[in-house]
Amino acid sequence: MKDRLSLVARVLTSTEDAYKHSSVILDLVHKLGYRDDMTAEVKTLAMLADSALQAEDFTKAAETVDRMVDRVRKLANTEEFAEAREVCWHSCFQLGRQSEFDDTEKKMSLLGHAMEICPSEHMLDVLTIWRKLERQMIPVRQEKITALKEKTASRKRRVPSSTAESIRARLNDLNLGAAAGLSATDAAAAAALAGRTLKNVAAHLPFSMRGRHEGEESHSNQGSPLPHDVSVHAKQAFARGIGWLIGADEE
Repeated sequence: MKDRLSLVARVLTSTEDAYKHSSVILDLVHKLGYRDDMTAEVKTLAMLADSALQAEDFTKAAETVDRMVDRVRKLANTEEFAEAREVCWHSCFQLGRQSEFDDTEKKMSLLGHAMEICPSEHMLDVLTIWRKLERQMIPVRQEKITALKEKTASRKRRVPSSTAESIRARLNDLNLGAAAGLSATDAAAAAALAGRTLKNVAAHLPFSMRGRHEGEESHSNQGSPLPHDVSVHAKQAFARGIGWLIGADEE
């Protein structure tokens, strides 16, 4: 046959779900002698997209068109580009204007591809449909913004209003007491556990000061008060431990 791609068209029109097997169809195109022919591959993808569109499988059609756009972009500044883009922008425009296709954002994306690669004389036709879809998207976007604001406000309302409530929530998460209130015994147990935790943290703090005369200083500091820097460091660590317990944010 003079145009062997017409065999591919016959397969797609005679078998309803043939468009779902794009890898098999493309392999067939390669075996027909079009292995290194990017234009033939673009035409085949266009036929696959059209078959998916006829079956109202818009998701598959959109995926196929996206693949076709990638192929056409690779042909930019080549002799094959003009023929390939003519096929591609038509497919983008055809799917982007389908009223039965309810994914408006995807349709706008497809029309954007069409405007990117179509000849200048057809840009106004594509832009007209794109603006129509844009007007339809305005209330949808406003609803999303409103829902996001309400969700954010709801989260803020659920934040504990006082430090006491925050402590109860943290102790409840640690199974140290009931959220509704702590008995004196539970409170004492929680305080004891917190004290032991802070003591364990303090035990692992690096209290030794390293300098050029490390041995002499270690010997001379035995039995004497802690150096100022070490004392400050220990106080800061203790403060962070208390901050974690009461729920204060670290700066």
